[in-house]
Amino acid sequence: MTQNKFTLFFSTNWKQKVVSLLLSVCVIGLINYAGLRNREVTIPLNVLLPTSYVAESLVPSTVVLNIHGKENIIYLINPDTIQATSDFSQVDKEGIATEPVVLDYSSDIFNKGEIVLNTEPRVFRIKFSKGDTE
Repeated sequence: MTQNKFTLFFSTNWKQKVVSLLLSVCVIGLINYAGLRNREVTIPLNVLLPTSYVAESLVPSTVVLNIHGKENIIYLINPDTIQATSDFSQVDKEGIATEPVVLDYSSDIFNKGEIVLNTEPRVFRIKFSKGDTE
């Protein structure tokens, strides 16, 4: 029984071919990962507070913005075009409230460049009380 060239090609030295394929995939992954970097910048945080409650704990004024993506693109991003907001205006009782930091930016620019944005911390906790009623 004769084997055709296709099956003969894959059946001979198949272990070496599989190892070579795995190594090439690893090298390609390393090259792609090596081009990714992380940039950290501090940007102002807009905190919206409730009108009927007083914040007893520290209200943050800045947040660290992490910009993750290709090195040749992340340094072209102007952090002043990104706004961070944490909205506590809907707080309706005393105690500790937790709200996430929401980023507002033009998503088209970041989606095309495969840029990932996140903040540190991602959420804030503030303690609220009724305040003085005098």
